[in-house]
Amino acid sequence: MEQNEETKAFHRIGEVAAMFGVNPSQLRFWEQELPRLKPMKTRKGDRLYAAKDLELIRQIIYLTQEKGMTLDGVRKHLNKPAVKQEVQDRLLQRLRDLRSALLQLKEELNES
Repeated sequence: MEQNEETKAFHRIGEVAAMFGVNPSQLRFWEQELPRLKPMKTRKGDRLYAAKDLELIRQIIYLTQEKGMTLDGVRKHLNKPAVKQEVQDRLLQRLRDLRSALLQLKEELNES
């Protein structure tokens, strides 16, 4: 039985790259440049990304693509105090939830 992508405990680099529409080499590059992104590695060296890694990747993509930040800017942003960062993370999640609800409402309106 195959697990749902969201319920799996760990994801391999190919899965994560496909989820976010980036190349595996981009993820490896971010690992080198951003110390907070540290997926677990198997004995063979295969990367295993946990839920916290996926959320960090979402944040990196948002900051680089949506906000236009450089990796240096992202690094500084991620090094902010954890309390402030936690508040920003919760706000970002609320905005994602709101966007999802609005898209669903739009679909329902288009169907009627």
